[in-house]
Amino acid sequence: MKRTKHEDVARFIAKNIDNRNIANRVAENFRLTRQTANHHIRKMVENHLIEGEGQTKSRIYKPVYTTILDTTFTETDNVEHKVWVDHVEKEITHLPENLRFILSYAFTEMLNNAFDHSNATEIRATVMRSISDILITVKDNGVGIFRKIQSAYSLDDPRESILEISKGKLTTDPDNHSGEGIFFTSRVMDRFAIQSGELSFFHKTDDWLIEGLDTDIQGTEITMSISVFSTTEINELFNQFAGDDFGFDKTRVPVKLAQHEGGFLVSRSQAKRLLTRFDRFSEVLLDFSGVTQIGQAFADEIFRVYRLSHTDTPIHYVHAVSAVEAMIIRALKR
Repeated sequence: MKRTKHEDVARFIAKNIDNRNIANRVAENFRLTRQTANHHIRKMVENHLIEGEGQTKSRIYKPVYTTILDTTFTETDNVEHKVWVDHVEKEITHLPENLRFILSYAFTEMLNNAFDHSNATEIRATVMRSISDILITVKDNGVGIFRKIQSAYSLDDPRESILEISKGKLTTDPDNHSGEGIFFTSRVMDRFAIQSGELSFFHKTDDWLIEGLDTDIQGTEITMSISVFSTTEINELFNQFAGDDFGFDKTRVPVKLAQHEGGFLVSRSQAKRLLTRFDRFSEVLLDFSGVTQIGQAFADEIFRVYRLSHTDTPIHYVHAVSAVEAMIIRALKR
């Protein structure tokens, strides 16, 4: 069935809700007067699809969320799939198949992680929808993901837990889990964040960020969202990291996560921490986005010493600025 003009405008607004001066954008895109564009916006506000903030000239709009699921579990009995089917799946049948599959995967993986790893007495799962995206939160009162990984792998700093999570194949229960859940979920969702203890880990597209929190959060809170207009195919993501046997054999590591705030990547010990568990992969891609310089010893340990002793695990790199690449090339030529 052909959409009406207002439905086309509403869809455009939903896609561009984060932009300022949305009325001007609507007017330009549909060749409408500013008054007509504002009429469409007011109609969406009246229908509780969006809400405005601020004064006329600086007014911005954001989507209004409706709760699909808000459930608290006091027994961790692995019912994530049943909860999804009984309470959420029927509410998102209007979404395309690729998106429904992604949401099912992300929700069940993160809730199952909380059930199996958090040692929590209470886990809360929420799913909310708006005209622009689907928002999922899984929160527990357990031991905290960063501290648990730090303890299990004898890491010096909980920040190193985040670096290890980003590599993939990380689990504190290898007999029952492959360590793929967070790796793929954080990449298939548009936004993915973990808050635990005094740290916050955020991923959006290729941007990775670690921030300190003012308060110490008990347990773990995972928040993730994806646009209802997303064309992402999860199988394409799986294939990017698959080896010849179609298993999870390749990884892409954001090097900036090894760089603590205010510090530089200069030493062999820093390089060795970064290189931990690389031998579990058939290929490693180091992403140097956000790294402005590295030391000679750091580069030498990765691109000469490790490369010579681990010929079965080739290391490639991308997004290196000229100063970083000069150090890498110097190490490769030695």
